[in-house]
Amino acid sequence: MSPEARDVLRLARRIAKASYAHRTEMDILRPELQIRRWDAGWHQLKPLAQTYLPTDFADFQSAFHALSTRLRPLVHTLAFLR
Repeated sequence: MSPEARDVLRLARRIAKASYAHRTEMDILRPELQIRRWDAGWHQLKPLAQTYLPTDFADFQSAFHALSTRLRPLVHTLAFLR
């Protein structure tokens, strides 16, 4: 795994762990997200992170952008798309 991918994974884990402290409150504000479910995924965590963990989310976005920038030129080279 590349350093950029490890960084994205590390930051996503940090957001997931930190989100537990805010899930009940977010469930009251946005019940449609069903954030307290055991299988809550990134679709549910993203609005929570934007609201309660803006610094961590900004760090994640920067890391994700760095990973995307590295991988984008390889899409055709490695035949992901033909």
